[in-house]
Amino acid sequence: MSYGLYDSERRYRRRTLWRIVKALVTLVVVGGTGLFAYQLGVEHARTAELRQDRKITELAEADAKLRQTITRLEDELQQERSKARGLEEKLAREMPSGDAKALIEQLVERIKAGVDPKRLEEVIAHAQNKRECQEPQTRRFSVQTPLQRGAASSVTFANETIAVTAQGESARGAGGPEAWFDPARPIKVKITGLGVQPAEFDGVLPLSHVLVIRDAEYRFVLTASQQRGSVQIAAERCSFP
Repeated sequence: MSYGLYDSERRYRRRTLWRIVKALVTLVVVGGTGLFAYQLGVEHARTAELRQDRKITELAEADAKLRQTITRLEDELQQERSKARGLEEKLAREMPSGDAKALIEQLVERIKAGVDPKRLEEVIAHAQNKRECQEPQTRRFSVQTPLQRGAASSVTFANETIAVTAQGESARGAGGPEAWFDPARPIKVKITGLGVQPAEFDGVLPLSHVLVIRDAEYRFVLTASQQRGSVQIAAERCSFP
């Protein structure tokens, strides 16, 4: 009886000890796992913090470089603006104005129209204020209308090498349109001739027109004639240029 009781107590103690050992092992394992997890978390946090610090440093460096670039670009922009103002002031000082500007614009237009620049140079070189002109020649001729056309409806100048004609609208009388033109209404004038580029112009009398033919400048002035149905034309020839 006493041996059986002793054996039961020994088995009980062994089970109790084994439970304690298992509990300690479990505690150690759980504690070790927790400690490892904690250490791993700490290392991860340190790594993330270092990575964040590097990122902040890189951003700070990039910001500093960007600010330097902005400052440099602002300085360059200011320099370019100063240069632009200087060029504008220089252009304003050197750019022709008034009559000189208008003359340059005309020269540009003539060159665009196909006139040889050397020809323009020659004309300018020979230009002078004093003009050599002949006495004006005066003619009278009839203005053509829908009801009147004839041989007297044109005149010639420069040894009959230049011809001038005109067309107008018929005057209206009590009985309707008349044969002669109405001097109060516009007429159309046409100039043609040998070696002459045909020229046309119109308007209400008096009218004037300048035409350059080879080495001469012709100025035509048309006025109403006292003779009904006719106009008077004066042609002045001057040396050109």
